[in-house]
Amino acid sequence: VRYRDRLYVLNCYYGATAYPYRIAASSPVSAGAITWSTSGAPTSTTGGILDVDYGEEITGGREMWDRLWIFTEFRMWCYDQSQWKHLYDVGCSNHRTIQSSGQYMIWANGDGVWRSAGGGQPENIGGPVIDFIKKGTPRNFFATVVDEEYRLYVGTVTVNGMTYTNCELPFNIPTNTWRTREYANNMTAYARYNNSGVMQQYMGATSGEVFAKGKHTDSTLISYDGASTVAIHSNFELAPVWLGSMNLEKRIKQITAIADRAQGVKLSARVVDRNLSVLTPYKPLGQLVKYV
Repeated sequence: VRYRDRLYVLNCYYGATAYPYRIAASSPVSAGAITWSTSGAPTSTTGGILDVDYGEEITGGREMWDRLWIFTEFRMWCYDQSQWKHLYDVGCSNHRTIQSSGQYMIWANGDGVWRSAGGGQPENIGGPVIDFIKKGTPRNFFATVVDEEYRLYVGTVTVNGMTYTNCELPFNIPTNTWRTREYANNMTAYARYNNSGVMQQYMGATSGEVFAKGKHTDSTLISYDGASTVAIHSNFELAPVWLGSMNLEKRIKQITAIADRAQGVKLSARVVDRNLSVLTPYKPLGQLVKYV
């Protein structure tokens, strides 16, 4: 991690020995060169080392708000080239989930997705998607930020009886809303790419290919996965329709569905039980082939 005029190497290995709890700081840049020291704390002219608790491995770090933030899986540390201290008991499971957008730094661990504006306890914003976090493997998660969206890849997970394959969880920062997104390919890495001033999301897959994710502002809208020609579908679920007391027999005789630009949306329904969450599988109702 680059912070101010130095380079910081986290979770070190040198001299044929691993130091997973250690940060090594370089000397300040001088004539385009840096030097390293593995003894003592950094000084104004030399490099040095900083250690977290010896029982914890460093999992990531980032420069934000003119501070260097260091994570273990369960705790969070702060360094300003003067003070080095443990601040919060909120960790990070994978350094590739640590992203920044505007005033916020966002990351993920096994307890959710966390957001901090630099002052006070970080906020857990992962409540609406916590089942995806719990069903996944947080140490394998990764993310990027494009178009003010924090896009977290959680892989294939099963939530409430439904399997989401190669699943991404986009969090829209201005509106504080979550969505789900499935891909035809299993992704292994995300990157934000500046394409002539237009920020794009690039994705590396286990198939050995790199995908450029389409945008709604593209002159040609993409409706399928360009490599495997798998159609891109979307789905959404409305809030349950509550019919009141369940000690009475009730029936729905007719449903009228109206949509603006329905694009052939297929309608399904299921019965939900408060205790079991899902009582029946989805059953098809019909398809919208016209528009208002």
